[in-house]
Amino acid sequence: MLHVPCVSDRYTFASLVEVLQAQGVVHCLGVLRSAGVKSAWDLENKSKSELRSLLGDVALDALVAVRKTRRTPSRPDVPVVHPYARGSLQRLGLGDPSKAMIVDLAKADKEFLEDRFARTSRAPRDSRWKTWLALCSSRGFQPLPVTVELINAVGSLLKAGRYRSASQYFAIAKSKHVEAGHPWSQAMDLARSQAVRSITRGIGPSMPKLDLHLELAPAMLDETLKAVANRLRIPTDLRLPFMGPTAVAASWFLLRGIEISNVQCRDVTFQCELYQVTLQLPVSKVDTEAKGCARTHCCVCRGGRQTLCVFHALLDIVTALRSRQAWRPEAYLFGCEGLMPTARQVSTLARCCAVALGQASLDEWSSGALDRWAQHSFRVAGAQFLARSGVDVAVIQLIGRWGSNAIFRYVQTAAFVPERAACAVANALGNQMSHEGSACSASRTRTPSDTKDFRQMVRDLVSECTKSKDVLVHNPRTKFAHKPSSSESALDSSCWLTACGKWRYGISRCVRNVDLLPGYQACKNCFGSVQLDESSSADASEESACESSDGSA
Repeated sequence: MLHVPCVSDRYTFASLVEVLQAQGVVHCLGVLRSAGVKSAWDLENKSKSELRSLLGDVALDALVAVRKTRRTPSRPDVPVVHPYARGSLQRLGLGDPSKAMIVDLAKADKEFLEDRFARTSRAPRDSRWKTWLALCSSRGFQPLPVTVELINAVGSLLKAGRYRSASQYFAIAKSKHVEAGHPWSQAMDLARSQAVRSITRGIGPSMPKLDLHLELAPAMLDETLKAVANRLRIPTDLRLPFMGPTAVAASWFLLRGIEISNVQCRDVTFQCELYQVTLQLPVSKVDTEAKGCARTHCCVCRGGRQTLCVFHALLDIVTALRSRQAWRPEAYLFGCEGLMPTARQVSTLARCCAVALGQASLDEWSSGALDRWAQHSFRVAGAQFLARSGVDVAVIQLIGRWGSNAIFRYVQTAAFVPERAACAVANALGNQMSHEGSACSASRTRTPSDTKDFRQMVRDLVSECTKSKDVLVHNPRTKFAHKPSSSESALDSSCWLTACGKWRYGISRCVRNVDLLPGYQACKNCFGSVQLDESSSADASEESACESSDGSA
């Protein structure tokens, strides 16, 4: 196993023992020795199929697994990523029918039920269900089973309470209703849709996403954010060590708060010759299969260091960590001393950016105004920043890993730049006026000779169009070029007939070409009077040749 380092020589028996101990499968030593595996080199040269037949699926998965330092999340909403393993009955203890199952069924059932929903959605679901219970109790109804009368009764309370997410309360009620074994009828679906329509009618738009206006970032962004943190008297334990570079990187990669906290040093890769940086994005609740993905951005510095350059922002962080000898693959990139940033630290950074980049003074805001900026502020700010920069919304959707039209809630009106739209309309109007002006001047100065030339140009254009030089079918036997049938797509090839009606070229050997090939003459019957002058003898020979060719075909 080349991915497992060992101190001993890889051709010795000690190296085999060292590799098996490192992977936690030292109990397989006897089986491997009996199969002739006596060193790490012998083990590496065994195929997976051979090892699988010797060790089984469970032991093989442990043997080839890349040992990574387990992430120790300090946030309860960080998803758990399990190491790769091949699905196998041996893992359940069912490989041998004579043996009993080794899986803890109670634990397996509990994990299965818990993972139906993300960790972060469990508390909101419980809260909605408690609200449903309270509303049903206030109207004198039992919470289950759900009925049309219950939907209408609870809906009236939700409407009076100005609930915007009424559909989610009905959704949790339906889920509990079906889980309890009650049928859900079409009448109940109709009542629910009508209730949601009534509750949301005239409720008004939702609160818009708050932008950070990254274009207003000062040259010394990191120092400015630290000064703002001092002004707001933020405790030291709530400050991130690299405030400016973290804000820039989070905005460029459109990171959620949980993703900012979960980025490790090994997730960043630089291609210095191309001035590119790649971030292997950690998994989140929307990535249920824990597949992850990578995104790459380039340096944007032109003629000097740009404050919002994501390449240099991440390079500054990595350089600082290495200079302090604090860089470790498993260390968290944006945290203090390699620890995972907390949700409060990320939210505090967003609020410092709001003060540093805000156009209004902090004294003009209310005391709770800064609470509106939270962990998702960088995702919103990055999406609107890219949209104002002219990046297509589809590209922003790809960068941000949006799988639906939710991106429009983030971009909002940023994609519509009034100045750019006004400039485009002004240019269009200017071109139209210039065309109209030139046409008017031409009509005022036009002479009879110009009119005659213009008519001749029209005749030439009509003649050129009627020649139908799009494609010609050439008869190699008669050396004549014909106009093909205008309805080829609607007819069988055996029915293809030239425009002159004398050659079925669909069942004969023919050559198609846009221009008249050398040595061929154009069929006058196909092209009419606009065709080049041909002698009458050529016409006669053409007709007889076509007839003979058609007959021979």
